[in-house]
Amino acid sequence: MSIKWNKMLVTGHPEIDLEHKEMIEGAQVIQSAIKKKDFPAILTSLGSFEDEMKEHFRSEEDLMRAEEIDLLDAHAQLHDKLLQGFILLKDTFIENQSLTFLKKEFKAFMIAMTKHIMNFDIPVFNQIQERAVPLE
Repeated sequence: MSIKWNKMLVTGHPEIDLEHKEMIEGAQVIQSAIKKKDFPAILTSLGSFEDEMKEHFRSEEDLMRAEEIDLLDAHAQLHDKLLQGFILLKDTFIENQSLTFLKKEFKAFMIAMTKHIMNFDIPVFNQIQERAVPLE
């Protein structure tokens, strides 16, 4: 499975959409390294992806905080769960070096990440956009 950026992942917030797109591109780098069985590239790309995720989650939560979104704490907990799941995936791969494990678990992780975007991020950023539109 190769994940691709598509219109179903668009939140309507340019900064967040750019960050999501960059994360999808980071996932593609990981998938390419797995396909090539390039262990150094896999390890590098997993580390970069983790850093990118942390920065994105921080950015998204800062925007939500600035907009006083009610569900910020719950959303941050979802981010933490995703991040901890990714770290476990990465650490398990480092320990066992199994490409089969990584391929299967990274696919499941990216499905969870895209579901998070569609089910949680899009509604939040729609709410932010609705607040920005002046009532007539």
